[in-house]
Amino acid sequence: MNLIQKVRDTIAYRLAMHAKRKAATCCDICKTPAMRFRIRLEVHHRVPVHADPTKAADPDNMVVACASCHYHVCHLDNWSTWNSNIDVTSAQMRRAWVDNQLKERT
Repeated sequence: MNLIQKVRDTIAYRLAMHAKRKAATCCDICKTPAMRFRIRLEVHHRVPVHADPTKAADPDNMVVACASCHYHVCHLDNWSTWNSNIDVTSAQMRRAWVDNQLKERT
């Protein structure tokens, strides 16, 4: 069993992941409400478990994202990569979406 699997098998890791997902009502990135649109929320680690196993169960290291944002924003369209600037990227994305909505109304 490798280190990542050992970390994921810990009770602290599982409880933290469950609590984070359970407490979320919407995607942290696009703000889509989970219940209204029946989307599945996923937990993403800001710093991946393989990069720093000590942060695996840290709720501050976790972001709740819909499947689309998890892939496009958190992993930059490639499951092998990770976005170290999730907060900046999501803020830019939301601003662009609002700007686009305002343009459509005029």
